[in-house]
Amino acid sequence: PPRWAPRGGGGAAPPPPPPTPGSALDGIDLGTPAREPRPSAGCGTPSPTPTGRQTWSFTQDGEGRFAFVDAPPADGTTPLPVVLSFHPFAIGAQAWDDYSGMAAAGTGRGYVVVTPQGSTDLGVPRWAVRGGLPGADDPALVDQIVARLGTELCIDESRIYATGFSAGAAFAATLTCVRPGLLAGFAVSGGTNLALPCPDGEPIDALILHGRDDPIAPTSGQTVLPPQNVSVQTVVDSYSTRGGCTGTDTLQVRPSTTLIRSTGCVAGGDVAYLDVAAAGHTWAGRDGLLLAGVVTGPTSFEFDATATSLDWFDAH
Repeated sequence: PPRWAPRGGGGAAPPPPPPTPGSALDGIDLGTPAREPRPSAGCGTPSPTPTGRQTWSFTQDGEGRFAFVDAPPADGTTPLPVVLSFHPFAIGAQAWDDYSGMAAAGTGRGYVVVTPQGSTDLGVPRWAVRGGLPGADDPALVDQIVARLGTELCIDESRIYATGFSAGAAFAATLTCVRPGLLAGFAVSGGTNLALPCPDGEPIDALILHGRDDPIAPTSGQTVLPPQNVSVQTVVDSYSTRGGCTGTDTLQVRPSTTLIRSTGCVAGGDVAYLDVAAAGHTWAGRDGLLLAGVVTGPTSFEFDATATSLDWFDAH
């Protein structure tokens, strides 16, 4: 996979990006969440939650790791939902958040947003995913993060979600297999088929976004690194199987974007696939990848993947 970096540096300034569009799920009835809050141990004595960004340090497999923790204003007794936001291969936590804007958008909606840094065992930040190259025990790092969140903040342990792009999407998908029950749902783009699915896993509310012209993680599956030849449709079907879904509904939500939503799913097993035509390996609605349009293919500006992901979490 290519290395990414935010645009910038010397030379002429790039043209301004198009205005950030809205959610692809605008106007769609996604249902009403039916979860009972599960307050963490940190929801004891009332105290204001520290707002703004904190940087938490961890050690995993002998390597120093960190995570950015961004929290909204809170009273310390009302449990807050959590978004775990996973970066792509090589660009790291800061560049990923600069690109996606997830921390600012998520805290604006009342979420605690956690952006961890992957292992640098290969020289650049990355995640070890199910069926892929071996690496650090990244799920154990997530265990550390969630345990500390529950102690130091007042969070709702029934509403922990994951988002991510490319290898970050693959790692979020991996967590649904190796940490059953941890996540209430996920919304990810451009990478669920970079990890081996587990159709026998527990149901989970899954939103999968993928560009039809993705050259890095083709919809038919990539053939460079393991796991190979895993199609996006195979991944979508695996989550539908997990959710006991019995059919699909198709809705054209934008001129080049189709929502294919599974029907008849069990509670907690809602599955939707946003098929984005004429889009490559990018985060929809966001400008700022060096080499975008050259190596990664075009970006769709029909909708904003960040707003779309948060809409999915709001409804689940």
